[in-house]
Amino acid sequence: ARVLPSVIENCQQHGCEAFQPMVDCRDVYKNKPTAVSKINCRKGAIPHSFKLPFLKMIMDDAPSKFRPKNVLMDNFRDAGISTDDLDAPIITYCCSGVTACTVLLALHLCGFKNVSNFDGSWMEWGTSEETEEIIE
Repeated sequence: ARVLPSVIENCQQHGCEAFQPMVDCRDVYKNKPTAVSKINCRKGAIPHSFKLPFLKMIMDDAPSKFRPKNVLMDNFRDAGISTDDLDAPIITYCCSGVTACTVLLALHLCGFKNVSNFDGSWMEWGTSEETEEIIE
């Protein structure tokens, strides 16, 4: 796994839709425009990102354990992430880059080889005046 601090620059140069698949790992409520954030940034999500809350990676009754691999793979597919090419690049992000590591590790445990974490995540994207946003 790698940390990508220049996601904003790459999206500006190439367009987010042409860039690597990005996975929004925040809780569902944090994606809603009515959500109140603890950080001072816009509400919304990075354009063209897949929604996959990190809580779908861990067991409900044992939050220190990941769900079985077949369930994780189903969750990835349900979110729109292709499981056909495990070498395809994927970037995870959340609010600050921490909880996205849960999804990053789940992807890695399932055999994905080119996973990265957007270190600045939504806190960097949502506070930048140079980025576009999408609100659902």
